[in-house]
Amino acid sequence: MKHIKHLSGGLVLALLAPAAALAAPGSITTAPAAPAAGPTGQVDVQALLGKNACLSCHGLTQKIVGPGYREVAERYKEDPQAQSKLETSIRAGSAGKWGDAPMPAFAMLRPEEIRALAEFVRQQ
Repeated sequence: MKHIKHLSGGLVLALLAPAAALAAPGSITTAPAAPAAGPTGQVDVQALLGKNACLSCHGLTQKIVGPGYREVAERYKEDPQAQSKLETSIRAGSAGKWGDAPMPAFAMLRPEEIRALAEFVRQQ
């Protein structure tokens, strides 16, 4: 995973959107995810990336199934509500914002995981 961005404290984050969520076009499904905590209670992003196949749908700089993170960051860079909007999309899923493929909901993730994911995307 040489294209993964490292944040302070050694965290690495990416949005979560397994390809299995594309099985029912036009519907948003809840994808299985495994929230993970590191030894200090911080988000273990490496575990989340591995268990949720994040980078199989989102590239850091290019579209795969969903938009690349840099494109998302560019769209929201002047939006004062960007953090909240991205957190909502991760938590509840979305459809029609970036094409026909729906983003599944990840409501099972802890609030700090969702917050960290949205922060990561905005920094691209």
